[in-house]
Amino acid sequence: MAATSQIKIDLFNFALKILKRIGFERFHDSWKTQYYYFIEHLGEACEKGVTSVVFSRDRAMQLHAFLSSYNEMVSNPTPTKILYKATSDAHLKSYQELQKIFPRVDFIHETNFRSQLIDLVKSINMQNILFFVDDMIFIRPVDFNNLGLIDAKRYIASISIGKDYTFGSVLLKNIKLPKFTNMHDGWYQFKWDSVKELCEWSYPLTLPGYMFDRNEILSIFESIRFKAPNSLENNMQIFRELFMHRLGLCFEYTVAPCVHVNSVQSEYPENPVLGFYDSEDLLKYWEAGKQIDYQKLYNQPLNIVQKIKYEFISRQKDC
Repeated sequence: MAATSQIKIDLFNFALKILKRIGFERFHDSWKTQYYYFIEHLGEACEKGVTSVVFSRDRAMQLHAFLSSYNEMVSNPTPTKILYKATSDAHLKSYQELQKIFPRVDFIHETNFRSQLIDLVKSINMQNILFFVDDMIFIRPVDFNNLGLIDAKRYIASISIGKDYTFGSVLLKNIKLPKFTNMHDGWYQFKWDSVKELCEWSYPLTLPGYMFDRNEILSIFESIRFKAPNSLENNMQIFRELFMHRLGLCFEYTVAPCVHVNSVQSEYPENPVLGFYDSEDLLKYWEAGKQIDYQKLYNQPLNIVQKIKYEFISRQKDC
């Protein structure tokens, strides 16, 4: 990005922080308009399409299920980039074995999450970026040509929630759905600010399964501090008020839910998990030549998938 554009980003973000401190809502309408104008003229020209960026840490077994289900459920697939961290030689070996199974996927060994993520986004020349974490699994088909046509500066599209997402896996309770409007290509439109309680339906600035404009998300990443995915998502919330008034898009059924079996992050240890297996348990299964029987989740009701206990089968060597 040119130096002039970076100066504009820094000035804009400094002004935004000041407004937040003195009562941002009073300036909301005018600054929303300025922000949209700003991002419309920001950054490099990119090709239409979508690139997938996946975050992974010590979970080669779960990443294998994600990538395998991706290969089987995604039509018109596009480039996939994995930013992964291995905290032991054994976990590193499991990722090296995974790279041999998926040679067309770009694996990047994490040494500095923030700088590498920013460099990764800068290297992408497609307009839309779809983010994932390694405990997600595709359970229904999706056409990525469909995703690539979405204007991510106007809509926040998610494939990790759908009209069937009635139980919050983080809040661990039933949650209220927004009102939906049927659109084209199977999309349903909704308003992020129509649900007043804080839940997945009122939280547009999250990453797993959510799609953003490449230039816009790059400017946000460059303007905040973070050291891992959780602090990244937390610090993105400075921009939440600007995104609340965008329209959301989802499908009737959740395409790629998170299955919160275990936790490998230390920033927010209170996040709930199912607890059936920790990362070391799954590493032992991996070393024994096993894989998650992910196909058993295909087309299952979401409330079953959200609480599933993995079953294992012998691992196929080529995908």
